[in-house]
Amino acid sequence: MPASTQPRGIEASNALAQAIVDTVREPLLVLNRELRVIVASRSFYGVFRVEPQHTGGRVLHEHGNGQWDIPSLRIFLERVASEDGTIESYEVEHTFPDIGHRIMCLNGRKIALDASYGGGAILISIEDVIGFLKRSGIVFSPTVREAIEAELRNRLADPPVDVSQVSQQH
Repeated sequence: MPASTQPRGIEASNALAQAIVDTVREPLLVLNRELRVIVASRSFYGVFRVEPQHTGGRVLHEHGNGQWDIPSLRIFLERVASEDGTIESYEVEHTFPDIGHRIMCLNGRKIALDASYGGGAILISIEDVIGFLKRSGIVFSPTVREAIEAELRNRLADPPVDVSQVSQQH
């Protein structure tokens, strides 16, 4: 490809990638190897009430005066970065100053990028379980809500069992 047309191709690719990220309902983040935010989705900004100008290029755990400095989130990111590169249904529970208590179900995947992004990145999707329950319009008493949250934590902590595997063992 001629050098004169390459920037347009790169710009078009970046615009397409950002459009895809912004279309997904769940908050998405793309972090570089130093855990700096490369891209965040509109839903990330909306759900977590952060501004784009205060997000890009910053280390994730420094956001919001350290409110993203969550030990279980750091463990998740380290596992994605160092292990096989894919982790699904990892639960993080945290109380944020602006949006309150959240249970988040994270999926993370290492992705290969060109050298301009440091050669690799981490794609993270965040399902805000509490936010989903609030948006659904269902009203729960505090006791029922606590029971649902406990059940969600248990289900996320224990991976599903393949029934065909169990029946073959007996």
